[in-house]
Amino acid sequence: MYGILFIGKEVIIMVTAKLKPTSRKLKKFKEIEAPRLKFKEKLSYGFGDLGNGMMFDMGQIYLLKFFTDILGISPFYGGLVFLVSKIFDAFVDTGVGTMVDNRRNFGKKGKFKTIYFIWHDTFSYIDRYHIYIA
Repeated sequence: MYGILFIGKEVIIMVTAKLKPTSRKLKKFKEIEAPRLKFKEKLSYGFGDLGNGMMFDMGQIYLLKFFTDILGISPFYGGLVFLVSKIFDAFVDTGVGTMVDNRRNFGKKGKFKTIYFIWHDTFSYIDRYHIYIA
């Protein structure tokens, strides 16, 4: 089926198709089976994240060297700082992720942008004015 749409002096031909009604019910999200990834695809995703992990580790190694050589902290306590922060991060990330996922939608901004703007504004002010506080 063709339709013709006139806009000013231009003519645009629109092609539309008839939709056939279906008797199938929509499946819930939990009922849909996701295709399983092959080992090759998993390996590819792993190599893609390898560079990101290496850059992050280089920053941590540099910080650990700063702790031990410049600040004079023993390597045990320098490593303990990273261990405690990783354990804290594991619990906080799962808690905050669960909290955000269980939120209801708040208007046009959605459920994620509200959290983003609250944290973004808070930490941008802290980052900007921490020099004057310290």
